[in-house]
Amino acid sequence: MAISIVRNDDLILVTGLAGDGDQLERLSANLEAVGRELAGGAVRIRFDMDGVGPASHNAMALIVACAELPDADSVLFEFENADEPTRDSLRKIGFEDGGFKKLVINPREPSSVYVYVGKAVLGLLVDIKRLIGYVGEIVRMLGYYLRHPGKLDFRECLYYADRTGADAVPIVLLICFLMGLILAFQGLSVLSRFGLGMFVSNLVGLSIVRELGPLMVAIICTGRAGSAFAAEIGTMKVNEEIDAMKTMGLKPVRALAAPKILALIVVMPMLTVLGDCAGVLGGGLMTASISDIGFSEYFSRTLGSMIPANLFESVIKGFVFAFLVAAIGCYRGFEAENDAKGVGDATTSSVVSGIFLIILADTAITFVFPRFMALFGVVY
Repeated sequence: MAISIVRNDDLILVTGLAGDGDQLERLSANLEAVGRELAGGAVRIRFDMDGVGPASHNAMALIVACAELPDADSVLFEFENADEPTRDSLRKIGFEDGGFKKLVINPREPSSVYVYVGKAVLGLLVDIKRLIGYVGEIVRMLGYYLRHPGKLDFRECLYYADRTGADAVPIVLLICFLMGLILAFQGLSVLSRFGLGMFVSNLVGLSIVRELGPLMVAIICTGRAGSAFAAEIGTMKVNEEIDAMKTMGLKPVRALAAPKILALIVVMPMLTVLGDCAGVLGGGLMTASISDIGFSEYFSRTLGSMIPANLFESVIKGFVFAFLVAAIGCYRGFEAENDAKGVGDATTSSVVSGIFLIILADTAITFVFPRFMALFGVVY
């Protein structure tokens, strides 16, 4: 049976979609016929799906091509005799229930760069507005637990401290150790040319403790903890567990975000100190193996080049970075869309946003901290 396209007042009826391949290959001619009928002012187009299944690719191609016709924007698409698998396939290619009114398929966005920039700025402002509200929720949460410490679930805090702290020790030690090795090797390669190889200990010690140690630990925790927090909360949102918590009168931020944020704030400064030690150790091993500087001399010069304020700066950065990583991870989880793609996007966004904010915070602390210490007479 060939495809039949019949018009009845404001209705266009398309039948015979289950025909053989030779008849369905006349896609262009059939599409032109539908287009002529739509140009006459039709309101509805009905496809007889008898014998058509999800694997009927030619029939599905004709339906999508009809939906993308310029005159089909306000047309109601109807499908009769369609089984449930076929209806699911139709939903996936852009049609919704309730008469199967056509959704926008392959929307044509304007190509102007000003429109793209405007949309990006608007999206950023909306995101900042939501983030400010989320920060307010966190401040209220911390104030609540300061007044009622007994209501904090310490078992949850210990669980996340173990996941984000103890489980991260091996990778933190390895990465920071290798950073110390690389930094010492590169430093010796350059400083030895000018007879300044003895100062490689100063270079490695100050670089690792003040900058690279906290930064590398923060990036590792962003990839491990921040993304895990976003995926966990995003999955709970998809499963409507967060809506259930709100229905029961619970505070999702207080119940879900508090243990994660507090746990990371506790363990990340410890990881930072371990990373600093591993980096200095790696630099010492590399220096002792390829230069005339002994291991003990390296460490004595390293300790002589640093002051307690350097370690204090490293720990302060650990606290600040921990808050940013955990808060952004939880925020992206709460803002995730209610589908699997939304969870993936939230996880990716938590890592990107976390690293960006860590770099901003590191820049601010690096410039502000020496001036802050100068108020106490510390020459930094």
